[in-house]
This record gives sequence, structure tokens and C-alpha cells, in this order.
Amino acid sequence: MTVDQISSVAERPPGPATGAGRAPASDRPRTSMTARRHRAFYMFTSPWIIGFLLLTIVPMAYALWLSFTTFDGISPNWRYVGFGNYTELLADSTTWDSLGRTGLFALTSVPLSIIAGLGLAVLVNRPIKARGLFRTLLYLPAVVPPVGVGLAFKALFDQNSGAANGALTLFGFDALGWLADPYARYVLLMSVLWAAGNIMIISLAGLQDVPRELHEAARIDGASAWRTFRSITVPLLSPVLLFQTVTGVIASVQTIMPLLLTPDGTTAGVTRAAAVQLPLHDARVRAVLRARPLRLRLRTAVGALRADPHRDRTHLQVHVRRGVLQRRPGGEEVTATSLRPNSAPRVRIRVNRLVLYTVLVSLTGLFLGPVGWLILTGLKTPAELAASPVHWLPTDFQWHNFADAFNLIDFLGYARNSLIIATIYATLVTLSSAWVGFGFARLDAPGKKPLFGILLCSMMLPQLITLLPTYLIFAKLGMVDTYWPWVLWGLAAAPYLVFLFRQFFAGLPRELEEAAIVDGCGYATIFWRIFLPQSWPVLSASFVIAFTWSWGDYIAPQLLLSTDKSTLAVAVMSTYVTSAGTPVANLQAAASVMYVVPILLIFLIAQRGFVAGMSTTGLK
Repeated sequence: MTVDQISSVAERPPGPATGAGRAPASDRPRTSMTARRHRAFYMFTSPWIIGFLLLTIVPMAYALWLSFTTFDGISPNWRYVGFGNYTELLADSTTWDSLGRTGLFALTSVPLSIIAGLGLAVLVNRPIKARGLFRTLLYLPAVVPPVGVGLAFKALFDQNSGAANGALTLFGFDALGWLADPYARYVLLMSVLWAAGNIMIISLAGLQDVPRELHEAARIDGASAWRTFRSITVPLLSPVLLFQTVTGVIASVQTIMPLLLTPDGTTAGVTRAAAVQLPLHDARVRAVLRARPLRLRLRTAVGALRADPHRDRTHLQVHVRRGVLQRRPGGEEVTATSLRPNSAPRVRIRVNRLVLYTVLVSLTGLFLGPVGWLILTGLKTPAELAASPVHWLPTDFQWHNFADAFNLIDFLGYARNSLIIATIYATLVTLSSAWVGFGFARLDAPGKKPLFGILLCSMMLPQLITLLPTYLIFAKLGMVDTYWPWVLWGLAAAPYLVFLFRQFFAGLPRELEEAAIVDGCGYATIFWRIFLPQSWPVLSASFVIAFTWSWGDYIAPQLLLSTDKSTLAVAVMSTYVTSAGTPVANLQAAASVMYVVPILLIFLIAQRGFVAGMSTTGLK
């Protein structure tokens, strides 16, 4: 059917009804199209709806029921106690103390993280040379897995061999117990600020979307840089800041970093979420694990994650000899000739640029410091780590520590398990999230807005709420010690990634979809052949994010996999210890470096597409 035929049908006056209750013939195509869109919406959103019901609602209901019993995960004899557990919990002073600490941590970490990330975004948004390099180096800490972050800060703030106490003693101060109360909360806060690269990237995307005309008008009117930033930039960034505030609060109440920072595995009373632990290593708990063989074939799904070499670059700035020529989407060109000439002396410009480079170099060194100190720790001997004062550099670089850490465990086996799990999950969750995001972005149906609101709210659910019941459900289904949990989680889509794809797809022209419908394409064909190839930046960003999540996950592999099938994160944290249970710091640091390197390499390879993806998702 051509466009003219569709228009003639739409404009045809309604005829007499052919029967009681039947719609006029002219309304049937419109009704059929509406019903088709409704069916397509539920088809596209069904992976998330089914996954949310089975993997979130059911475990939450199970957890609610268990909260009214004496079930402890070990004893087979348990009974119903009503609200007794809640009464005991509310009467415990530790509960209120930890909740207060969690609230205080959220109130301090979230604003400081947003300020730090926005400040970094403003610096790397300046038109200077090598800003892409600075942007990459400042973002690198954000892709370091939580285990790597914990071990890096543990090495940096160790009471005997840490650089923090080394600097204090160098200036005549006494060494501090950084990893114990009350200083542990400050170390935790610094670790959160260290990973402010995520906020930097999203803020940078928002800054690049602020119209330049507003800044130019403010500069012509004589407004200072601070006044322009406060009165123009910040109000236009309010959606970005709100999104970062909500996600930051969610992350702050779910942090498990104290478990990795403290030397004895305790939380030092830092947060309530970190205090929730399961007896995972108890023999009676591990007895429920049953080995089940699982073979998966990933086929060509990863092919959809390849970058498009013919992508449109018209949004980039092209520097010309005597100004900046900006080509905006749609072909509009704006030159700098209409602007008032800059009257600032050249000397002042050079001084400002020198100060900017100095600040960026200093911040880059500060951000790379923990990883650098972790590398130096892996190159020292145990005697040098225990020496006082601190040995800043190894007397003789112990490169064999890396070989010893590699050979002490089945490093390649654990790395293979981590790679398989991370690849399976990242591939499936990226494609499923794109599928669901297309449904929320391009289709309409009754209940769409409530469903999308539930999806956004599901991002706020802590993982610890469903941890125990999820483990029990998977154990009863025989999925413990297999890859199936990650397959199911991947197929169910991730709300955060769904949101990214939804924002991106919502910004594409409606004409693409309408032309395909006129040509007789179904919505599945439209998604696979038109929209998905256009979304390569978001595909790249989502794959890197999901791969980092899975590679750095410590709780789920420890809970669901047996020792020989566990991942590298669990092995690094639990293997390099003496017979007395004391960590061997140099070997653990060497293994941590080898554990972090793959993620850093993946980001360095895909960082261009990653940044482009975060810049086109509509968060700005």
C-alpha cells in the first residue's frame, strides 16, 4: 500500500454501519494499527516484565516470608515467629548506629561525588590539546572493579606499608589506623570520590549539549565565568544532576566496599548494607551445591556490538585557522566571526592555559596513584612491606611475584570462568536491554507509563534484598554451580541499560519507523535492521558497563559457584593467605594488578565508542 492509498483511506468519510456495534470500515485500518502497536509493545517489553516477576518479585516475596521465621540458611528446623525478628532488629542499638552512619555517608558522598565529577567535566570540556587523553585517564578508575578498588586502597592506606602513613611520617606526624574506625569512613569516602569518572562522563555529555549561544551572550554582557556557570550551566544540567543524585543515593546505601577495605573483613560500623553477610563458606551451606554441566554457544550475537566505521561525525567541532567552525546536526554552521573579539592579553591566556594543564596533570597523577601504588606493592618483598618507615620504591623489583601469584592458583582457569560469565551476561543483557528499550521508546500501549515507572524504581532495589532467596530458588532448580543464573539475568535485561537505550531510541527521527511500516516491515524487522545498527555507541557503552559489572562481581560468584568453578574476583580475595589467614600482601597485590588489567584494556580499546554512547543517550 502506497502513501497516497493510506492518505485516501484516512480521508474517506465514514459510511453507514454494517451491523450493530461494528466500527466503520474507514476506522478498521487505524484500529488494526493500534492493536498491532499494543501487541508489539508487550512483545518487546516481555523479557523485562517476565524477568522482573520471576527474578525480583518472587525472591522479594520469599524474603518477606522468611523474615517472619527463624530460618538461618543452615538449620532444617525453623518456625514462624511473626514480627519477632523485626522487634529484635529495632531493639538492637547496632541497627540504628549503622543506619545513621549509612545516612551520613550518603549525605556526604553523593554531593561531593557530584561536585567532583562536574568539576572534572568542566576541566576536560575546555578546548585544549590532549583533552581526550586526560578524559580517558581520569575515567580509568571508574572501570576498576570493586575488588580492585578495595585492594588498591587497602594497599594505599595500610598501617605499615601504605603511602598515606608514609607521607604522614615523612612530615613528622604519627601513623594512623586508616582501615579501622573512625578513619575507615574517610577512606571509603575517598574511594567513592576516586571513581567519580562516571559522573564526569555524564556531566560532560550534558555540558556539550548546553547551547553555546547562551554562553556567548553572557560573555558579551560582561558576565563572569562563575556567574555564567551558576546562572546558565547548572540550571540546564538539572536533569543530569537529578539523575546522578538518585543513582548516587542508591549506590551509597548498597556499598560493600568496607568488606574489602578492612583487614579482618569486618565493616568497622561504616554502613548497614555492608554488614549483611551470609555464611557462604559454611560446609552445610555449600553442601546444597550440585555440579551441573552447561555448554553455551555465543554464535554471532557479539557482531552487533561492533562499531560502525561510517558513523556521522557532523556533530564534531572542526578547528579552522582563525576561529572555530561548529557544524550542528541538520547542517547549520556557526562561525566565530560574529562574536566579539577576545580582548584578553595573550599572556593571560597562556597563563590560564598553563594553570589548566597543571591542574589536569596533578589530578591525573592523583587518580592514577592508587593503581600505581598497588603495582609497587606487588613488586616488593614481605620485609619491605613490613619495614618502618615506608619503602617508597622496592630495592630490587620482585617481578617474580607476578609469576608466583599466577602459578599459585589456577589463574587461567579462574580468568576463563570470569571471561565466560562476563561475556555471556554482557552480550545477552545488552541485546535484551536494547530490545526492551525500543519498546518503551517507540511503542504505546495501556499501562506503559506505570510499567516504565516500575522499571525506574527497580533500579533502587538493593541486591542484598533478594540475595538469600535468589540463592535458595536457584539451588532448588539445580542452577547452582552453572552459568544459568547469568543467562537468566542477561535475558531479563537491566533497568539502567534499558533506560539508556530508551533515551537513545526516543531521539531518533520518527520518519525512519514510518517509512519502514509503509514498506511492510514489522516492528521486529525495524528494530534489527534500522534502529539497532544506529545504536552502535550505546551498544558499545552498554557492553563495557555490563562486562565490568559481571567481571567485578564478588557476591554472586561466591554464592552460586563452587571453589573450582569460581571467578577471578573471588580467587584474588580468598586465596593469597597464610595458614593463619593473614593475606600475603605482595602476592595479592600482584594478582590484583593482573585482575584489573583486562578491564582497563577493554575500556582503552572501546573508550571512544563508550564516551560517544554516554553522550547520545539523552541523559544530558
